[in-house]
Amino acid sequence: MMSREQAEEHEARIAGQMKLAVPFAETKPSTVSEVYWIYSTRREVGYPKPTERSGKWIVTGDAARIDEVWAKVKVDTEEGRLGGWSKVATAKSNPTAPDPAVRAICVYTYDSDDVGDVMRIRRQLRELGVGEKIGYKTDERTMAGAYVSAGYAPEQLRKYFE
Repeated sequence: MMSREQAEEHEARIAGQMKLAVPFAETKPSTVSEVYWIYSTRREVGYPKPTERSGKWIVTGDAARIDEVWAKVKVDTEEGRLGGWSKVATAKSNPTAPDPAVRAICVYTYDSDDVGDVMRIRRQLRELGVGEKIGYKTDERTMAGAYVSAGYAPEQLRKYFE
């Protein structure tokens, strides 16, 4: 598990990326090549602050469909039906992306140990029409450089992937 200091460092890095992406918040991801990600955050206060066990659902799909899926995820994030924040890959070529024809949407959870919250968010993604396989990955795995194995799930969530 990552330390509280590592978690705070991760949050600070994301906050910096969010600032850079602000001008593109209302833009279709497929048309943005200036930043790697566009972000959406929950408007209402009250969702728990990320812990050192934070993670994300990773929805991947064809770059041609990403605008449509992002529009739904963005609204549900802002209106508090998903986690604290979400992000979508833009058209900017990303060296960590295994396939340039595929884009990702990450929907963040505050703590992978809160299985109820993690699965609530997954159910909401399904209600939005996300039918393809989605993986869950902790931020600790991301910080360790595990980009290709997005299907990793912590022990407490593995039964949901069988």
